[in-house]
Amino acid sequence: MIELYDGSEYPREKAAKKRFLTIWLILLGAVILFDIGMIVWLATLPYQSPLAVWPKAAAMVLSCVFAFFSFPVLSIKFRRLRFYTKMLGYLETGLREGSTGELKNFSTAVEVREGVDYHTMITFEYNERKKEYFERKVLIDCEKPLPDIQPGEMVHYITQGNILVSYETLPRPADEPSTEEKIKSVMKKNRREELVKCRQ
Repeated sequence: MIELYDGSEYPREKAAKKRFLTIWLILLGAVILFDIGMIVWLATLPYQSPLAVWPKAAAMVLSCVFAFFSFPVLSIKFRRLRFYTKMLGYLETGLREGSTGELKNFSTAVEVREGVDYHTMITFEYNERKKEYFERKVLIDCEKPLPDIQPGEMVHYITQGNILVSYETLPRPADEPSTEEKIKSVMKKNRREELVKCRQ
């Protein structure tokens, strides 16, 4: 079984998030102290002093520059760290589910779920209750390489919240239906579901 996560990711990303936030808070504190210093300087100047423009300008410029750079950094970098760390935390504690299916294909298009970027793996799985195949979309963390599996290969995989955690390829059973039969089963299922929607 090939594991996508070795257990070091969560502590590493959590430390990176804490470090990032600490640095930003230190910078924020420095800007606030600087602004207070400028206000004190302004308060000590004589009324209508020609020097009054300098503390005002310095405080305004530094605050604007800090706010300008903080917005994209917090909304992109820190947001990504926060959501990614949250996802890794779920992987540490959540329930895992094992499934077996035939790989249909991979999609390298980026799909964003709850702030985290994923590629997708599409497999054919069999529904025992309905006695038919369906296509399942499994999410693969964009930070991880795509599994070394070829379309048509049988794969057993472990997911947590539909996120791929580990996988292994399996020999194809002699009585395994062909890919064409699975595609026909999926198409039949999809047509039936479309008819049901149209009648509603």
